[in-house]
Amino acid sequence: GMKRTVTVKVKEPSLQLKKTKYTIPVNAKRTIVCTVKPDAEITYTSSNKKIAKVNKKGVIKAKKKGKCTIYVRANGIKKAINITVK
Repeated sequence: GMKRTVTVKVKEPSLQLKKTKYTIPVNAKRTIVCTVKPDAEITYTSSNKKIAKVNKKGVIKAKKKGKCTIYVRANGIKKAINITVK
């Protein structure tokens, strides 16, 4: 009959974006900067790939003038970035 007490600290997962708005000239690129805790795979998707595409490394490529949203997901958290291509 031994007893043992263990203390466990559970940290809330977080996803923080450095910027939530980008204005990008046509054919230019920008890289999304974000912080994820704990470390997890980050996925990026564009609401309109004809306006702006985003690759798996978070690099946005402006395709043509307009507006769209890039969604960033990690640890069950989803954040949006507003993109304006001029």
